[in-house]
Amino acid sequence: MAGIKQRGVQSIHIQKTYKGEPVKPCRYIGSNGGKGFMTGTVISTGELVWEPGADRPTPWRTIS
Repeated sequence: MAGIKQRGVQSIHIQKTYKGEPVKPCRYIGSNGGKGFMTGTVISTGELVWEPGADRPTPWRTIS
């Protein structure tokens, strides 16, 4: 029959948050260049999500 059929497993996406604000992924590249790593930014302000007590952004996989 005509129509678009669903293919594959449909995944459930959960919005990540930081202090109650939604977060989107971004790539952080330090001052020395290099590959960098994935971190998050707060959507409303564009501010990077920093680790408490550290001088580097929080990796994406540890943001809940």
